[in-house]
Amino acid sequence: ATTIISLIRVHSEKVRPPRSLFVPFELGRPLGAPNDPAMQKQVLKAALDLLDRDDGPSFIEDFDYDGAYQEPTEDWQNPAADMAVDTDVSDMAAARAAVRTEVAALRPLYDKAVAQSGRDPVGTSGLAMEQIADYVTAFLGEPPESPPDGARADISVAMILRYAADDLTAFYLHATSAGSLTRDLTPSSVQQTDWFWQQTAAAKVLIALRAKWMDSDNTGLKTVCGRFMIPHMQIHGLGL
Repeated sequence: ATTIISLIRVHSEKVRPPRSLFVPFELGRPLGAPNDPAMQKQVLKAALDLLDRDDGPSFIEDFDYDGAYQEPTEDWQNPAADMAVDTDVSDMAAARAAVRTEVAALRPLYDKAVAQSGRDPVGTSGLAMEQIADYVTAFLGEPPESPPDGARADISVAMILRYAADDLTAFYLHATSAGSLTRDLTPSSVQQTDWFWQQTAAAKVLIALRAKWMDSDNTGLKTVCGRFMIPHMQIHGLGL
């Protein structure tokens, strides 16, 4: 007996598993909002309840959801409001300085989020955040020939870029999960991701990397930047 939770409906339509619960959440959040065990239990129960049905050989059930947790949080303060994000990504030094400024400004919030959650989501690349800012922006020019100190030695330069970009995104999103330094008001999930992809220098750099390398002859960078740099929903939302 098989039941799955599906985040991309077309995948379930093509693979045709016996039972599939489609949920309208962002990739990486199949159970809905973080820190909401009641919602998470509701999603799990809905998926397991499909085991009682024998509609077969394959069906997709839509999760009954009113979209509440994705509604914007009123009075949430944008942590990037005072940051200089209108930088020209064709100027690598300026882009690097802008990302460094954001990382430094978000560091206290990130530390607060780590203390609150007991979880540090950054570390896949093996690089410190200051190195990540430098390494990711370096690909706005010619790609580095060798990885920086501390990077994983078992993967290619392109894969280090992928993991560094993942760490960069995780740092920003985890920082905003703490609310602010004085309040615990947190953004909704959609509000949080829209903030990152639409209002930060870091996202502007990642978008520029996708444009620069997605048609490159460098197979590794073409794959990483073309397929893994930006979430599918954001590609459509930003009109890329």
